[in-house]
Amino acid sequence: MKTGYWAIVESGEDTFKDVVNSIRVLDDEGVGGERGAGWGQFRIELCEIPDIIENLLVEDYESYLLISLLFFKDKTLLEELVGRRYITMTVKSKFLRGRRVDLGMISEGAISSTRIEGENLEIEGKVFHGKGTWIGLKGDLYGED
Repeated sequence: MKTGYWAIVESGEDTFKDVVNSIRVLDDEGVGGERGAGWGQFRIELCEIPDIIENLLVEDYESYLLISLLFFKDKTLLEELVGRRYITMTVKSKFLRGRRVDLGMISEGAISSTRIEGENLEIEGKVFHGKGTWIGLKGDLYGED
């Protein structure tokens, strides 16, 4: 069985090189505990986005499915989203310098009629991914027609 992580990087050439170099450092060092025993090793594989996925990322659809966590600071949008059937909020806790920081985020599996723009969050020099990735769905899943 193969497992792994994937990332879609949409950026300029310099930023892309920085991302790849950062991943290569992780590849050299390993990830997680027991690295000295050989655990946490992985292989980097760069590839072009397959057409079917690229089409999902750029086409307009009637509904969108969130496949990663999403963070946003827009309080107006938050008030609009609370109580919708297809969007749930979750709290992710991060520990920074011995204290807990709680982040309110939209959970994976949320469905929206529009792509909500998320943002990365920086706390004390640490960056937490919160942009979110949406996949287009055909048909109106809200049943409001």
